[in-house]
Amino acid sequence: TIMKYKLSDLKINKYDFDENGLIIYDIENEFTHFLNETAAFIYQCICEKNCDLEQIILLFKENYNMTKITDEVLNDDINEIINSFIEKKLIICYE
Repeated sequence: TIMKYKLSDLKINKYDFDENGLIIYDIENEFTHFLNETAAFIYQCICEKNCDLEQIILLFKENYNMTKITDEVLNDDINEIINSFIEKKLIICYE
């Protein structure tokens, strides 16, 4: 089963931090999340392009010219970031 992700129901504001990251302010919990460039890229793939994990891996490899890194390695690393988004309630996972 391919897992899909989408924005949670939290009320948030997004601010461009700079070209290397993103700031997300959780209005309901009054908490600020600072995403580095990698996490911001993954977050935007999910929120703006509705990507699943396989699509994120493909876009990540293209964007960062990482053709020599295996999908398995990226899968683990990207999944770790996605799981942190889920724990922080920035996104939700569904089938």
